Amino acid sequence: GMDDDTLIGAVTLGTEREYPQCSLGKFGLGLKSAGLSLGSEIIILTQQSGASPLYARLSIADIEDSGKYQIDLGDIPNELAHIWESNAASEHGTILMIRDLNEGQPSYSNFSKYLKHYCSVVFHQFIERNEDPIEMIVGESVLEPFDPLFLAEAQKHGTLGDPASWDGKTVRLLLADGPLDLGPSVASIQATHLVHPPTFGKDAKKAREQYAINPDEYTGRARHGFYVYRNGRVIALGERFHGLIRNLTQNWAFRARLMFDESADEVLSLDVKKRHLLLPRAQRANLKSLITPFQKKSIEAWTEAGEALKRKMGETKEDTANENIANTVVASLDYMPGVTSQDDASKTARRESQQKISKQTREAIQDSKALEKLDEEAEEGDVVIQVDGIRGNAMWMPYPAISTGKAETIINRLHSWVAEAYSASEGAPGITLVLHHLFTILARAELEVRSTQWPGITPAQIEMVFDRFRRKVSATGEDMAEYLAAALADDDMSDNGHE
Repeated sequence: GMDDDTLIGAVTLGTEREYPQCSLGKFGLGLKSAGLSLGSEIIILTQQSGASPLYARLSIADIEDSGKYQIDLGDIPNELAHIWESNAASEHGTILMIRDLNEGQPSYSNFSKYLKHYCSVVFHQFIERNEDPIEMIVGESVLEPFDPLFLAEAQKHGTLGDPASWDGKTVRLLLADGPLDLGPSVASIQATHLVHPPTFGKDAKKAREQYAINPDEYTGRARHGFYVYRNGRVIALGERFHGLIRNLTQNWAFRARLMFDESADEVLSLDVKKRHLLLPRAQRANLKSLITPFQKKSIEAWTEAGEALKRKMGETKEDTANENIANTVVASLDYMPGVTSQDDASKTARRESQQKISKQTREAIQDSKALEKLDEEAEEGDVVIQVDGIRGNAMWMPYPAISTGKAETIINRLHSWVAEAYSASEGAPGITLVLHHLFTILARAELEVRSTQWPGITPAQIEMVFDRFRRKVSATGEDMAEYLAAALADDDMSDNGHE
């Protein structure tokens, strides 16, 4: 509970006081800013042992009416006495009430579910500590600690060794404890490697939920990366430090923690909310050097698990998609929708256009090994070919395989949107089928328009339109990669029979 001075300090904006060592507070703004972000009125009921209960009320309406920041203080009013009597666990403690909730708040059930998980993560070190642990209750639920790194489980299974030998179902240790010099203090760095949900088969969705692999349901943010702790409390979840941790699905199993005390606040430029921090250039470089080998190993292990699953399935998802697309219409270069006259001159002009497009696509492909096998793959019946790199970071390009008379689609595996999509579809051939059809339709539509002579439109104008379109879509795809990874990771597409 609080006495008069402590209560006044709690409702004062930006209280100047000496915070004890390891305190969670710093600026004296948290209670007010957090409370008023939810509702327009904050009420505090509090009592210390042997003293009378006290009351404080902060109202936006009162501030607007008076033009002053003012607070009602005194004894608990009669109309609130029953709240204190029915909720106070003993003769000391504090009750915080937020009234007149702002519009747009989520439903209680959704918010309650999120709050339970959020508090279980943010305060897990306080709940699980051996000496003087705290108890947190939301509704009727006593919260269990939720360590986002699953460190105890990782220590049980040991260090991640050869990525190719990992079973995909066990949490492994990456870094037990690495120091990061922050000037006035030293931060502690730890890292673990979580599980590969697709390896669990029908239990993949359960594994994602158990280890919080998917992006946050409430905020939509990815949950891999760093969990930043200040004095034992998590203040940032899934922090990637502006690209230090790559935002790829293959990185979803990578978790790390950065722990520091209040002596590093100034060095890290901690903001008022204590949720955003900025690593100085030297410290960021040191952290990158320390963590990059472990992040790389985590990505390799995830990729290897995906390849092992693909081999286990027997038939690759690419084969399934290729077979399906090969049996659809518009597979032939002679197909001319909407054209009633197909005289020899038109066919010759069309073939010349296709030869030009074929040459341009080959020149744009930056993957020399794939380039050598284009026609060979066409002979084998592949109609969607993935390559490592297309000039301009294009997502796709049409390719007329002149020697076989087939229309093919070239897809850039190195484009982040494509990489996220295919990685997120591990173990779900149906998703790959959708993606292959999407790119095939785009490529064949472009090929058809560019292969046809149109009155009043020059081939150069048509090429310019499609080049600009592809560039714009490819750039937009970069921005969509994070969202797509989250959406396609949902196993419901397979579980509900849509595959």
